Amino acid sequence: MPVKDITIRAQTLDGVWEEIGSNRAQGVWPEGVRFDADDWGPSRASFTVHRDPRRNWPDLSAFAPVEVDVGGVTVWDGRIIETPANTQGLSMTVSAEGWQNHLDDDVYTHLFLETDLTRFRDHRSYAAEADLTRYLSAGTVTVGAGGIVMGFPQGAAFNPNIFTGVVFDAGPGNFIQAVAMNWEVSAAASGATTRLYAFTDDTVAEDFYTGGVGSQVGGYTLATTTVGDFNSLSSGYYGATGSSLGGRYLHIVLDASPAQSSYATDTWVKITGVRIANSSDVPPYKWFTSSTTGQSTLLASDIINDAVSHAPLLSTSTQVTPTVTIIPSYNPTDPQTPRQRWLAADAQHAWDHQVKVGRIPYYAPKASQAIMEVGAWASFVDDDASANSGEDIYNRVLVTGQTPAGDPVVASRYSGQAADFIAATSQIPNPSFDTNTTGWTPTGTGTITRTTTIFDTSPAAGSWSHGTGTLGTTLTGSFLAGSVYRLTFKHRPSSGALTISAYIKFGALGANDFGFELLGSAGTTFTGQTVSWVPRQTYATGVTVQFEHITTKGGSGDLVLDSFALDYARPTLVSRRGFIRSKVLPISAPLPKDLAVANTIGDVWLPDHKATPFRGTLTVTGNASARMISTGAPVSPERMGMYVGQLIRFTDRVDPDTGNWGREGRIVGVSYDAATDTASVTIDSSRKAFEALIQRVALFTGG
Repeated sequence: MPVKDITIRAQTLDGVWEEIGSNRAQGVWPEGVRFDADDWGPSRASFTVHRDPRRNWPDLSAFAPVEVDVGGVTVWDGRIIETPANTQGLSMTVSAEGWQNHLDDDVYTHLFLETDLTRFRDHRSYAAEADLTRYLSAGTVTVGAGGIVMGFPQGAAFNPNIFTGVVFDAGPGNFIQAVAMNWEVSAAASGATTRLYAFTDDTVAEDFYTGGVGSQVGGYTLATTTVGDFNSLSSGYYGATGSSLGGRYLHIVLDASPAQSSYATDTWVKITGVRIANSSDVPPYKWFTSSTTGQSTLLASDIINDAVSHAPLLSTSTQVTPTVTIIPSYNPTDPQTPRQRWLAADAQHAWDHQVKVGRIPYYAPKASQAIMEVGAWASFVDDDASANSGEDIYNRVLVTGQTPAGDPVVASRYSGQAADFIAATSQIPNPSFDTNTTGWTPTGTGTITRTTTIFDTSPAAGSWSHGTGTLGTTLTGSFLAGSVYRLTFKHRPSSGALTISAYIKFGALGANDFGFELLGSAGTTFTGQTVSWVPRQTYATGVTVQFEHITTKGGSGDLVLDSFALDYARPTLVSRRGFIRSKVLPISAPLPKDLAVANTIGDVWLPDHKATPFRGTLTVTGNASARMISTGAPVSPERMGMYVGQLIRFTDRVDPDTGNWGREGRIVGVSYDAATDTASVTIDSSRKAFEALIQRVALFTGG
């Protein structure tokens, strides 16, 4: 019998759970029991049974579910994958894998949210299906990341119902059920009634024209009337969803006027943005808002919950923590496994992801506090392989790459932008304009006034009429070299019709040592803005905040500012030494131009490189080696695998970053041997492999 009371159960094809050694081949108990767990949960298990391998054993068939109990508690579960036989010794070695591997069984495609304009094709490029008698060569189509331009050239002669257009293919098995798009158009030629249509269909060879202008026979009508008439619109937005939609192909068509024999001027439409989704899940517009902006509402947790639904043998009692970061676009075109989809979504967060005992999908932020501890009292042997290395400590990362159009992308992130912040002793003299505008100085023709009608925090805000100059204020206090300072504030235009862009600079401008961001202000609600700065030297004076106006569109008006605050990050060891240590991360997958994904990559990478890494192995033997911090209750070795992802504190070690007693490491793997009642625990507080992060980014961006 094993050292501890170990029970192994397996489920036969008829659904009956049988205890190995009790129901069949009674008295022949499992021997040499071992089981492992990694950062995805239970991973591998093996044991030997002395049975005749020439016989059929229904409880040991391939893919039979198996559970391992120790002391009446299920500590591992999975499925049998093979049973290599020893015919001379009449024994079978049973190998099993954890339920995490069910995430790799199947592949699927699913249209979530597509915004890539380059995925459209000229209708005429479908040579076998295009109707070239109506989609004439004179019509022009240009498809690029910056927009889709369709038009008819000056002087071109047409018969009624002549088109030019583009087609989006959602892929086999996908059905478009929600669309939003924005466009701009040229000035209409006199008498022209050129119209823009959008609709879905099951084929490229749509029959839009067979019912006459303004109707569409047989497909899925997105617009029952024209989307846009050039006589009345210069730009616009259109969104639609409903049960009548559902085609695989989205057609956007420019229709030449039936009454127009030729065009006196070039006439064109530019599609500046699209959002395409399969919102078969209610409510409609699940992945983007139905407002005129059509903003994405897609979250990583949405993608993960969908991925789990494609692994039907897992528990429906999921523990997937809802995320809050919006994913602007996500639509991989190649078939992927549920695990690949899960990893892709996790590129935004780098959270813990597991299929826990009980087949429970689990997704949550990484543990930030230790829940168990080991010390000098315990029976353990550890090997601190990292010692006191500073090799992997950085306080800045540059994420580099290219947009889909080939334009360079460079995102600079500091450790403080992804760290815990505390209030800075240095302050902004007049952060909310509560009583006046003292401390804020405009230059040029600009002015700064106090407004009590538009504000983020009562009773007032500052309203900058920018003119041709700048707006600035001087900060008080000292700024230490190598520390990460963060300036936050809220802004909006004085009118919802305006869009204002400006540079915001923060730092020692006179010494050319500052951080800056591009501010884009639009709408009628206040938007938060952050600017970070790491001083190259210590400054007691000369630190300022400065706004520089770039453009204002939609009329004239002011930039309203409020709720300024200043804090700084708890410094890394590098920052405390007073210098910046940078790492360049080259990304081969295409990156969006707005830096959202690039910034996320940097913020995911940096937290694992802000402290001296602690990695090695810990051997836990017997029930008195480890204990829970909150209760003091012992943690037996066979249960250590249930705590993968958690932090464990070594009470007899000194933290090299703080000098305090107690050093914490993250459990990333556990292997348990029942014969010796020993758990070998892998500790790694540094990071997951960079290559794995890049793989997730490639999956996320479709690269």
